[in-house]
Amino acid sequence: MDETYPPGTVRLVDLQGDDNNDIAHASDGIHRDILLVPTPSEHPDDPLNWSRGRKWLATSCVFVDDGETFLPACFLT
Repeated sequence: MDETYPPGTVRLVDLQGDDNNDIAHASDGIHRDILLVPTPSEHPDDPLNWSRGRKWLATSCVFVDDGETFLPACFLT
């Protein structure tokens, strides 16, 4: 790893094309310089593999939970 980057930094674009092959790249011809971090997997619990309905359910749960916290505070002030 290049020491000019702070620890924990992940490059998302491979401009020189010299990145090692253990990191997945985008598969289309236009964006082949994009590094896929984290690397997508075939595991069903990977959020990239969730159905559209499951993604909407997870997003809705976040909004409902935030609303339960935020809305009462708005009405009390």
